Amino acid sequence: MKKLVRQMVRFGVVGIVSFLLDCLLMIVFKEMMHMNILMATTISYTISVIFNYKVSTMYVFAVDESRGKKKIFFTFSFLSIIALILNEILMFGFAGILLINYIIAKILATMNVTIFNFITRKMFIEARSRMAY
Repeated sequence: MKKLVRQMVRFGVVGIVSFLLDCLLMIVFKEMMHMNILMATTISYTISVIFNYKVSTMYVFAVDESRGKKKIFFTFSFLSIIALILNEILMFGFAGILLINYIIAKILATMNVTIFNFITRKMFIEARSRMAY
């Protein structure tokens, strides 16, 4: 149980840093480059996913190296694409339909996507024999 809690804390720290990077880039793209909010969100999210992959596979998840780095990256990326779609739907709902400020909408969307990310990455990229319980 302690291993799982420690892993969740690491996941949280990496997630917070990734989230801050994502938000900073989203604001820069939206406010300084005058991009559409969904385009800004997509680009900032993609950059933060690449950062998150590098750090997560080094410090959070004990990945199954025998599967190969390309397959692990593909799986991580595939899960991140699903999370991006979920993020986009939530951003559209919160900011586009409910007219919530896009920064608040981003926080709400991220809270939901974070749960999805931890569960799916734990299930699909972590080595079964070294999973923290």
